[in-house]
Amino acid sequence: MQSAHTSDAHGAAQQGTDLPLVEIDADSCVGCGLCVRVCPTRYLTQKAPKTRPECIQCGHCVAVCPTDSIIHKQMDMDAFQPISDVRDVEFVERLLHAKRSVRHFKDKPIPREIIERLLNSAACAPTNSNSQDRAFIVLTERSFINAFELLIIDTFRTWMENELAKSNDSNPYLIASAKGFIAAHEQGAHPVFHSAPCVICAHSRENNYFGTYNCISATDYLMLHASSLGLGSCVAGAALHSPKEANRFLGLADDRRLQSVIVLGYPAIRYKRTVSRRPAQVCWHDTLDTESVSCDLNLDG
Repeated sequence: MQSAHTSDAHGAAQQGTDLPLVEIDADSCVGCGLCVRVCPTRYLTQKAPKTRPECIQCGHCVAVCPTDSIIHKQMDMDAFQPISDVRDVEFVERLLHAKRSVRHFKDKPIPREIIERLLNSAACAPTNSNSQDRAFIVLTERSFINAFELLIIDTFRTWMENELAKSNDSNPYLIASAKGFIAAHEQGAHPVFHSAPCVICAHSRENNYFGTYNCISATDYLMLHASSLGLGSCVAGAALHSPKEANRFLGLADDRRLQSVIVLGYPAIRYKRTVSRRPAQVCWHDTLDTESVSCDLNLDG
């Protein structure tokens, strides 16, 4: 193996010293140029530029190479496993259609190794420029989960009192929702975390514009994988009501922001059927005549 950049003639490897992170085996490289084509930052090029952009360590170059000729020095090469061509399209489609938000759980803990397996899948979700800007907090201690829920209920109560003290009721829906959470909790229910045995919180840097996307995509991956293993899940959106208070409770630094919270557990109730949903609301722009395009979608009903 030698440090290399791709050559003019073949888009293949030639000896060089300008790619300290990548080694290409010039003997096995067939010069297909795929590594150059898929490199999102043009770190790999057919000509070595005067100023080379930074490698974002996405791994595309290693993953696409048909001859296994590329080594990335800052990535775990054992993690690059062959991808099977077998795709169970029907299973994936059924899984997506059958996925339900589960709010009733058995009093049964989830083995740690299963949670770790799910988090590994969550870490595969896309992020902006492969920043991988997200981290997770896993709550499995019942007293801690209940204390977190009580904090959230208290923030609802304080917020609602402040809203009701205003002369204009500007948030009737949110006030009604807050009242519902408070009333349910006072009656002994757990309306935020639904007595789930596991709560997973995803957080990112506060100043990352894409932080919310990075975390939500990860928890979506996790919930879909969980569904395939017979686990139920649900987004706990109420936990995001007061991010500063939640940050303090969870011990997050001031430069972090809680972005997504989900509950996870073994379902106490099993759904037997998929449910009806409105068809996708779509506006097709498939003509150059933009004046003839209409996007008058009925999004309210």
